[in-house]
Amino acid sequence: MQPRGGGWLVAMWVTWAAWMALTWGAFAKRGTPMFKPLSDIEDWPRYLLITTLLITSLMSLTGNGPFAGGEGQMWFAAKILTYGLALVIGVILRLIMHEWQKVFPILAAGPNVEVEAKLNISIHLGRFVAYMYWVLSLSTAFFGAVNPF
Repeated sequence: MQPRGGGWLVAMWVTWAAWMALTWGAFAKRGTPMFKPLSDIEDWPRYLLITTLLITSLMSLTGNGPFAGGEGQMWFAAKILTYGLALVIGVILRLIMHEWQKVFPILAAGPNVEVEAKLNISIHLGRFVAYMYWVLSLSTAFFGAVNPF
C-alpha cells in the first residue's frame, strides 16, 4: 500500500523524532524568550505535513496518488485523510488556546464582562472542535483496524 519503504521509512521516523524534540523543547521553554521562536519554528512542519497528507490522500482516493488504490486498499488513503483533517483540527485548537493566553491575564486583573463573554464563546467553539477531533481520531483508528474498503 505504501511504496516507500526502507530508507524512506527510517527518514520519516527520524524526521518525526526531530519534530517531537522541537515540540518538547518549545514546551520546556514556555515562559522564556526562547518559547516564541521555537513555537513558531515548530508550527511550520505541521502546515507542510497537513498539506502533504491531504493532497496525497485525496490523490490516492482518486487513483492517482502514491498509496495503492486497488480493491481492499483504499482504507489506507482514507486513514491518511482523516489523520490530516485531525491535524487541521489540532491547529484550530492551538489558535483557540493562543487566544486564551491573551485573555487570562486580563481576567486575572479583575472582572471584565466583555472579555468573559468572548472567552465563553471561545470555550464553546473549542469544545465543539475538540469533539470533532475525537470523531476524526476514532475514524482514523477505525480505518486502520477494520480496513473497510
